[in-house]
Amino acid sequence: MIDMHIHAVNPRLPGVKTLPTLLDGPPGPIVSALREQMRESGAGAVLGMGHLGGSEDDPLGIASTLKVVELLPELHAIGVADPTRTDSRHMQSVERQIRTGKVKALKGYLGYLHHGPDSPGYVPYYELAATWRQLDAYVAGVRAGLGSLKARPFEYLLLSETPKPWCAEDSVLVMLALFIDLQSDNIAKESARGVLRAVLPRPLAEFLSPRGSIEWDAPMFGGPIAPPPVPGAQVFDLRNESVSTLDPTPWYELEDYGPGSNNWALAGSRTDDGRAWVANDMHLYLRVPNTWYRVCLGWPEESSSRRRTAVGVTVPGGPGIVVGSNGRIAWGFTNTQGDWSDLIELDIDPEKPGHYRTPEGYKRFETHQETLRIKGRPDERLTVESTIWGPVIGADHEGKKRVLHWVAGDQNGINLGLLKLSLAQSLEEGLEQANRCGAPHQNIVIADDQGRIAWTILGRIPRRIGFDGRVPESWADGLKRWEGYLSALPF
Repeated sequence: MIDMHIHAVNPRLPGVKTLPTLLDGPPGPIVSALREQMRESGAGAVLGMGHLGGSEDDPLGIASTLKVVELLPELHAIGVADPTRTDSRHMQSVERQIRTGKVKALKGYLGYLHHGPDSPGYVPYYELAATWRQLDAYVAGVRAGLGSLKARPFEYLLLSETPKPWCAEDSVLVMLALFIDLQSDNIAKESARGVLRAVLPRPLAEFLSPRGSIEWDAPMFGGPIAPPPVPGAQVFDLRNESVSTLDPTPWYELEDYGPGSNNWALAGSRTDDGRAWVANDMHLYLRVPNTWYRVCLGWPEESSSRRRTAVGVTVPGGPGIVVGSNGRIAWGFTNTQGDWSDLIELDIDPEKPGHYRTPEGYKRFETHQETLRIKGRPDERLTVESTIWGPVIGADHEGKKRVLHWVAGDQNGINLGLLKLSLAQSLEEGLEQANRCGAPHQNIVIADDQGRIAWTILGRIPRRIGFDGRVPESWADGLKRWEGYLSALPF
């Protein structure tokens, strides 16, 4: 047996001002419309899923148990439930809009813009063939759930917008949005380290950007990470440097807030009753709508009359359970904060500025136009340059163009392998599925019903050749590159 403990934000705790409380005032036209929408499209809509086998509400009124009559409709059921939760449907849309730059079109002001194709042909680019039927089932469920609503979700009423039909590529875009949310900060860090190395003496640059520390890092391979020595005056002497005006901002105001998570696993050999424990607290930013939604799935086994159950949390727009337990294994996540992308410095042909050097010689940039539709304003056009390694995302402090090569943009970097964790029947199977999963990289701890525990990295780990990826470098000579992904064996 397994004890699985998941901390979740409860939107109906006493003392928390929820939306229904905010709507208790005099009913103007918008308030009246919102009240009607919440009555017509709330969690109660999920109760009408007779063709799926029905659902059960928990005491707080949150539809948390979906009964399905066979394995494939479990994803259909999650799809139906997502838009019928009043705020979940809007969360689905926001994730999609963020990834494609459409926040501008939805809200009428500059949102977070990240280039990405927006067409049905985008999905087959990734490794999705093995899970295509599951993805189709989820998409059909979302559309059925959206069709069951008698009123638009309130966010759409406020914005005078109509929800668009959900498509398979939208679920992939949700995955990409999570990659951006969890990993994009590493791109800025690598750029900063490159600037330090370019403008400062090498010993000083290494001191200011150490690889780790003895106190806080425990390498799995090799010994402790020794901190770089303090550079002496022969390396950098401030007494001989001109001093510009100092920034008066207090140091504590310069610190960026970084959300951190924790997960723990305790083997059965350490507990009184022999059961393994998994505890997980995923500290993403608080937001409205929420990130996580509880769900419990039940379906019959294919080869017997027994029913199987999986319980945990889902992300709106993403099929399957992200973190949870199926009675045989339980698993929890924390973000790795690892380096899963590289900035590549381009060597431009001095005679042909539209060409860049590759191991096969100079190649021409590929270019295409993106149309950014902005509510209440004229459309904007964005020209995107691409290379064999990825898109050009800007230039460094010296004006040299840089390309982003990222697991999230690689054909083998994203899949729906997370679906298979809910089906894993042993610790070994859970570890194997985690290593094959194409998702934002996570520290995953797993416990099984035999009292055993394990840890690994969930996600595809690039095999770097000729460099360590800490600073931007040129790949033009072919000596520095990615060569596939690591197997499960090294870690």
